[in-house]
Amino acid sequence: MGLFFLLLTPMHLNDVRTASQERLASIEAEARQVTSNFNAQLGTEEFQTQLEQQQADAKAQFKSLLENPDRLQAVIDSPDTPDEIKAVLEEAKTNPQALDDFFEERVANIPDQVMGRVREQQETQTRQVGREAGKSAIRVGLSSLLLSVGYIVISWSGLKGMMRPRR
Repeated sequence: MGLFFLLLTPMHLNDVRTASQERLASIEAEARQVTSNFNAQLGTEEFQTQLEQQQADAKAQFKSLLENPDRLQAVIDSPDTPDEIKAVLEEAKTNPQALDDFFEERVANIPDQVMGRVREQQETQTRQVGREAGKSAIRVGLSSLLLSVGYIVISWSGLKGMMRPRR
């Protein structure tokens, strides 16, 4: 039994490595698929129309906010409002073009933001697979090694006892 567990340890480590590589390949293929789907969707007229509609709705909300100084100041003073939005609203008080520039920049950054999220998620999953594979390899490797040592010690003591001359 000791020899059996000793021989199984490298086989398990190889299985863990193989499973890890398969999962990494799956993660990479999934990231490529998401990227491909997004790029295909980005070029469609429906997506562009939807994006323009959302942009127009947001501009309308900001412009209505600029028309009401009390609400505008409340939004600027709110701790929940992001600093970037506060800066745009402050600038838009004196320069209405700042809103258009802000939204154009945001729309132009959408592909980069999406690709960044995909890469970030891929890296997170890759690290998680590495950690899980390492933990599994260590846990089962040590268990098999300890079991093999235990069985070898038991076997050795049994063989040693059989070798003694009987009185």
